[in-house]
Formats: sequence, structure tokens, C-alpha cells
Amino acid sequence: MKKKLSIVIPYFNGDESLVELCNEIEKFIDREKIWNEVLFIFDGPEAGSWEFFKEITQKHGFKNIRLIRNFGQHAAIRAGLTIASGDYVAILDCDLQDPPEVIHELLKKMTSKFDVVYGVRDGNYDGFIRKSLRKSFNIMLKAIYPKNFNLNIGSFMLLRKNVVEQILKIERINQLGLLVHSMGFPSQTHLYNRKKRKYGKSSYNAKKLLNHGIQALNFDLSHFFRISIGFSIIFALGSGLLGLSILIRAIFANFRSGWASLIVVSSLGFSFMLILLSLIGYSISQDLSDKSRPFYILDERK
Repeated sequence: MKKKLSIVIPYFNGDESLVELCNEIEKFIDREKIWNEVLFIFDGPEAGSWEFFKEITQKHGFKNIRLIRNFGQHAAIRAGLTIASGDYVAILDCDLQDPPEVIHELLKKMTSKFDVVYGVRDGNYDGFIRKSLRKSFNIMLKAIYPKNFNLNIGSFMLLRKNVVEQILKIERINQLGLLVHSMGFPSQTHLYNRKKRKYGKSSYNAKKLLNHGIQALNFDLSHFFRISIGFSIIFALGSGLLGLSILIRAIFANFRSGWASLIVVSSLGFSFMLILLSLIGYSISQDLSDKSRPFYILDERK
């Protein structure tokens, strides 16, 4: 029995690229000869011309879903995942920066060993401001997340149906790439050349990019607080040893220093406060993280 592919496309301000995008998707489908469904999610009245959008997508036989208002990219993706019926689900942006033909390579890498294939961005596809913001947040994210987190992963990916089912069980709509990555499904990556935006401007202005970066930083802080606890304990031990050495010198070498004692007491107090705050932060972040993940996931790969 042939596998079915669903392509989920969140749509916002893509009127200029829509005709070319639909043509490219149709070319890919004709070449791939795979049973498919294409789902466009029209993200509210601000997303563009509904009549134009409906005319073009229906002309190609694609499904379109209209949201009552603008909920954002990740919420639109989740709406599409809820409706998608394919054995595999590809998530694709509407701006043509992620070429539809790359899905062919993702499908080739989706062997029986894997449940997820991530598209990893490469190339000079961003302007100066976006690139600078992305690099700044990546530096901060590297300090927070484990080394195995690939920060060049976005929402362009191919998922098995069982992964989609697990995503829909989680009450979280932002940071899809980080969410899927954190779930730990067997996965691999495909490096592709992301194109520069050909039509219009991105809806992610500086304010939205900043908010997106803050959400990414706040996605799972438990790793950061684990590191913080370690540094706090080391700092506390160092302060304790310094205090002990001052005490020994005071007893045996008749050494007196009010400043040294004051510094030691302050350092120890600061250390204990830092440990306490780190433990509280870790507990809260771990609790929130646990609530947004399933307790276990059965291996359903076939």
C-alpha cells in the first residue's frame, strides 16, 4: 500500500509568491508520483486576499483552511497538523525560501530507522538585521541548550504520523523545531540551501524576531539552571575555602582583616542565595517542561 504525504503550509502575506509556490508544489507532486494532500492554512484576515488565495489553491486542487484571526505561524501549523491525514507530514513555509523540491530529499532520508527528518538551513538567506539577531540569540541558546541541539533547524521538516499525534497531545504551540527535537524521536538531518526571499517582506519584523528569540530562550531552561547550580556550588566552595584560610591565618598568624571577613561573609551569603534561586528556577522549569512532554513514546516505526 502506497504511503500518503501531507504538506502543511501556514499562509501569511504570500499573495505575490502564491502562484509560483502552487506551480512548484504541483511540479514536485507530478514528479514524485506520491499519494498526497496539500493543506494551506490562511492565518486570519490580515494574511492577504482570501478570494485570490481560495481561487489559486482550489485551481490546483489544494485544500484551504481559514482561521478566524491571526494566531501566528506555529498555531497555523498546529491547525494543519490536526487535519493532516498523511503517513508522512511535511511542513513548508509559503515564501519559497524553502524549495518544495527539497521534500524529495527529506523523503529519501526517511528510512525505517527514523521518525523525523529535519531540514537544516545553509546559505546567505537573511539580511543584516535578521542575521545579527539570529546570531546573537544562537550564542545565548548555545549556553542554555545541550550540545546536540541544532540551532539551524526551523519548522521545515518531515514527520511520521506517530510524531504528529504526539505533538497534538502537547499543549504548546510555539517553537515547533525545539519541541520535536526535545521529544527525542530517532531523526536525521538534510542540509539544504535556503534561498533569499524573492517576494515581499517577511512578517517577522524586529519586534517579532525579538519575541520569537525570547520564546526560544524560555522554551526549556532546566539545562541552564543545572549549569547554574553547578557554578553556584563551586562558588560557594571557593568562598568557604577562602573563609577557612582567613580563619586559620587569624588564629595562627595573628592576621586581622575586617575587609577580608566582610568579603567572605558576603560571598557565602551570595553563594547560598544563588544556589537557592537556581534550585527554584530548575524546579519550576523542570515542572513546566515535564507538563509539555509525554511521559513515554512507543516506537511505532514500520
